[in-house]
Amino acid sequence: MKLLRRTFITSAALAPVACGVPLAYQRGTPVAQLVPAPQVRAPQAGQEWT
Repeated sequence: MKLLRRTFITSAALAPVACGVPLAYQRGTPVAQLVPAPQVRAPQAGQEWT
């Protein structure tokens, strides 16, 4: 029982510290922008995508 209580108190004390640490974001490699998708006409009345 004492071990469970001690663990809970320790984790409760460390929770604000863990939430306050800033995350280390990875730096990515920039890539060229993709060519825009070709224009597709809208379906006419009664047509469906298959």
